[in-house]
Amino acid sequence: MLSLAAQRVRPHRWLGRVGAAARAAARGSAAAPSHLRASAQPPRRLFSTSMMLSSPHDLRTREIVAQAVSSIGSKREGQQYLKLFTSVSSQKFAVIKVGGAVISDMLDELCRNLLFLYELGLFPVIIHGAGPQLNKELQAAGVEPRFDEGIRITDAKTLGVARKLFLAENLKLTDRLDELGVQTRSLHGVFTAEYLDKERWQYVGKITNVNREAIEKSINAGYMPILTSMAETEDGRLLNVNADVAAAELARTLEPLKVVYVSEKGGLHDDNGNKISHINLDEEYEHLDSKPWYRFGTRLKIKEIKELLDTLPRTSSVAVIKPSDLQKELFTDSGAGTLIRRGDKIQKVSSIDEFGDDEKLKAILVREREEQDAEAIVDQWIDFLRTKSLSAYFDEALQCLAIVLPPGEGRSMATMVTLCITKSGWLTNVAENVFAAIKKDYPTLAWTVSESDENLTWFFEKADGSLNHKGSVLFYYGCDFQADCLDPVYTEFSKHGRSMFGDTNLESRLHHQGPLDLSNATNASGSSNPSNVPNPCGAQKKSPDAAGSTGVKDGSKASNPKDAPKSPKSGSKPCPTPPKSPKSPNSPNPSNPVDGSNLPPPTSSNSAVLQQQSRGFSTTTPVQTSVWKPAGTPAAAPCRTMASTSVPSPVREPVQELAKILFSQQAQPEKTKNTNPNPPLGKKNACNSVVARVALVGARGYTGQALIELLNSHPYMDLRHVSSRELVGQNLKGYSRRKIIYESLGPEEVGRMEAKGEIDCWVMALPNGVCKPFIEEIDRASKGRGKERSVVVDLSADYRFDPAWTYGLPELTKRSAIFQAKRISNPGCYATAAQLSIAPMLKHVGGQPTVFGVSGYSGAGTKPSAKNDVNQLKDNIIPYKMTDHVHEHEISNHLGMEVAFIPHVASWFRGIHQTINIPLNKSMTLHDVRQIYKDRYAGEKLIRVVEEAPPLVRDIMDKHGVEIGGFTLHSSGKRLVLGASIDNLLKGAATQCLQNMNLAMGYAEYEGIPAMTG
Repeated sequence: MLSLAAQRVRPHRWLGRVGAAARAAARGSAAAPSHLRASAQPPRRLFSTSMMLSSPHDLRTREIVAQAVSSIGSKREGQQYLKLFTSVSSQKFAVIKVGGAVISDMLDELCRNLLFLYELGLFPVIIHGAGPQLNKELQAAGVEPRFDEGIRITDAKTLGVARKLFLAENLKLTDRLDELGVQTRSLHGVFTAEYLDKERWQYVGKITNVNREAIEKSINAGYMPILTSMAETEDGRLLNVNADVAAAELARTLEPLKVVYVSEKGGLHDDNGNKISHINLDEEYEHLDSKPWYRFGTRLKIKEIKELLDTLPRTSSVAVIKPSDLQKELFTDSGAGTLIRRGDKIQKVSSIDEFGDDEKLKAILVREREEQDAEAIVDQWIDFLRTKSLSAYFDEALQCLAIVLPPGEGRSMATMVTLCITKSGWLTNVAENVFAAIKKDYPTLAWTVSESDENLTWFFEKADGSLNHKGSVLFYYGCDFQADCLDPVYTEFSKHGRSMFGDTNLESRLHHQGPLDLSNATNASGSSNPSNVPNPCGAQKKSPDAAGSTGVKDGSKASNPKDAPKSPKSGSKPCPTPPKSPKSPNSPNPSNPVDGSNLPPPTSSNSAVLQQQSRGFSTTTPVQTSVWKPAGTPAAAPCRTMASTSVPSPVREPVQELAKILFSQQAQPEKTKNTNPNPPLGKKNACNSVVARVALVGARGYTGQALIELLNSHPYMDLRHVSSRELVGQNLKGYSRRKIIYESLGPEEVGRMEAKGEIDCWVMALPNGVCKPFIEEIDRASKGRGKERSVVVDLSADYRFDPAWTYGLPELTKRSAIFQAKRISNPGCYATAAQLSIAPMLKHVGGQPTVFGVSGYSGAGTKPSAKNDVNQLKDNIIPYKMTDHVHEHEISNHLGMEVAFIPHVASWFRGIHQTINIPLNKSMTLHDVRQIYKDRYAGEKLIRVVEEAPPLVRDIMDKHGVEIGGFTLHSSGKRLVLGASIDNLLKGAATQCLQNMNLAMGYAEYEGIPAMTG
């Protein structure tokens, strides 16, 4: 079997196409079934991967490879990638079992994912079933499907129907792959079997041999093998074999790197219909019989998978996923399906003496350390723990050891005092299993980590919140950030950092000089780890004091919104400061409010994010030691923040030399390139945890109601006043956190409240032209308060052209400007979608763009008019203000170029669609255009770039972002047409308002904003 370094690659795949004629010829060959024409293919001249890497010509393959490896961002992930995906022959890449329902209902999605693998020169072995189709065929033939222990009882008639059906489904799959340009070979006679139990199951086989040679020859010849689950006896009799069983036997023979079961459900589900993230067989298999969902085909599937994994290396796993997750599953260890693995059985002891071998324990804690007197310090620390009640968790191989002290002796909550993991432990799922075991025993937990830790993001995923202070991070889970049990923890950490609670932090003590005496210590929160290994709870040879303070707010909390300090924005909002380096300029230029191109280069932790469940290997991207802050923000005390979202796992393309090149280029996180010049400010950038008092003036309209719903679930926004002349005296509906009665606030009342400092953020949801007197009163009343004055967000068009106000379009306006702003004008709905659609192409525009927009009638407001009269709109579309619309001026002003805008109103309630025509100053390709948009909006959670069909209004209704896509180029390549959709009440108004409020108040940008789904 060939290693990847010597893998033979088809020259036309890696060194460029030979033109349209060759492609047409290839497509034309699809007319004949692949299993008939395979042998007629002429031999190819084959090339090594080294030749592939030296070619500058194959842009298409470069694009694919770039897509596959673009998210590698850390040394540990690179090492894991190289370890797992190099020197693996093509035949050992993956076995993919495809469910019958996938072929009938999700064929195109499956085949396009297989095409991606084929373009990379990878040849998974595909085996498929056809269970649902067979049930239908049998019922049509008057045969009742019968099962025993999940295995189909197959009589002669059933076998005849199955044989014809399996062939038809096999041809359907191979023909569709052929159409896409994937050369396949349908293999029969691969499985030899004997009767499983003829009396019980009749014509059902038990596989005794797999023809490995036939599979390997197909792959070596450049074909993707496609198998059915039919087998033959030695004398040629056909037998039916369950596809799950056949897949397991195939995997047992080939020993692939990955085994994947593709199903329409995308995983296994419990009795409540919830998807099961993972099953650790060593821990859970004996208890599965008690689970209501563990029966019939699921029981058989898991039984076969267990028998398979028992014969494979412990690192092997089987994933049950849907077709769209195929690439994610093959190239990473994070996915949306169910991961089934042996896991590591975690052991637990309750005292040091139960270890039984002090020297072994000492060796775990000391291994590979270089600190002075490490052995002596660990000896004393072990003696100290000997008198304590504790819980120690470890795997059989002792790759991971965690020690937790329960509450008591001055500790208000359980504290993890060390988490020691080897490099190989990080490369497997041991850490996951240990942490899961801890969570079962301790519903609340606190622990500390050095801010320079490579695996910091992994801990953010495990935590519910965090506190940064002088180069260290305190993490906790199981309690709200305002919980009483956190008070003493916050206080100790703020005073003593990782040496809190009696200075028993092992890692902190190891950085002191000379031997230590722990005899008087009362608590610990420490960590140890090999000095050259990613250390989850400790710095790697660096003193925690080496990094500057990244704190922002003090640890004080507001347990009740009424008790909150008058302003969460005392002074400015300091944020964590980055280390100075050539890749991190000091500060953005406050000029140019719409481009964001002068922002500091983002760190790897700011790259595109798709929140994924973490499983298998730890595959998160490390957060740098410090994070960026806007210019002019001073240092301050510790900042209490909420936990960071997870960061996408790296994609692994198994070509050895290419992997090494890319790994060497991206080994240093600070050198990781982010294509978005103005990345979002997520949870790690949050600089405020004090509840803000909010007043909403003009709450009657649709936008006001949408904003109230968002504020109702926001953890830090406390709505105190709502004003509406029409609804005065009525109870506010849709807000459950306190009882609020509608008021009728005039400019004078608003001014008096501002003068007293009663409100931290005003939201003006008034009609155009009404807001000015309110703003004048607020400005007058806030004179002399300086930075203590409140934030104002205006949803009308009154201040969108005022240079003294900040234009609040976070994806285009510099986020640092919004962060420091006190007066923010919220963009219009049409203007938001249009600007986001045109902005990435600004330097390529060769003439005046035109925006044809159609809105639902909610955009016309609640005041009755022809534009919101449903009878007038029925079967109709009404243009209005076709030139010089306020949005036309708004779009043109903020993009810095003339744009034509033609609005219409239609019969649906909410949602906008825009068709945008952009003349170009040069000929471009669709690939170029798509990449420009993807790069510009990388990491933006509220912008979705869709490539194929134009966005639809019905798909964007009630969604909090913008969809841009359906890119179409004129035959000349010099005119681009695209579509955009936006919910005018959400991202077009209320959601964007909350986004601006978050930034201005120092919260995480997306706090309280539901993620885009669907």
